Amino acid sequence: MRTLYRQFRNGLFRLIATLLSLYLFSPLAQGTSQTETEQTTWTTNRTLVADDGLLYSLPVVDRQQLSSEIHTLSQQLKQRREDLAQIIEQSQFTTKDALIIAALPGGFIYAAVKKQRSHQAQQEMSLVVSQLDSLVEYAPLHGGLTQPRLFAAR
Repeated sequence: MRTLYRQFRNGLFRLIATLLSLYLFSPLAQGTSQTETEQTTWTTNRTLVADDGLLYSLPVVDRQQLSSEIHTLSQQLKQRREDLAQIIEQSQFTTKDALIIAALPGGFIYAAVKKQRSHQAQQEMSLVVSQLDSLVEYAPLHGGLTQPRLFAAR
């Protein structure tokens, strides 16, 4: 009996050690991802020399690339809004759900989980809508300014 217990314990320790080593050496645990390595830059720095000898490093924005990335983000947010609307619609209580709640012993747990999913989807929907509303104000997305604005100096 003791040898069986020792074999079980040794096997369990090996399993835990294997899973732990797989986790520690995986890219997710190291904090790297493909998006970090493949991230495109839409800004560069330019250096200006003032009359008094000071050096200024100002960012230069590639407007076309920034506009295309914002357009892509807008499309992704619209798709997510549609998906969340479908999830919210599916998580509404029906007569079938009322029968499940009344008839089954775990009916209240089922109702709580369904209500929680609906609540989370509604919260995420409000976040997505606010992000879409903030993108509406961006003019180049709608064919507005494509040239940099010029300011007159006094």
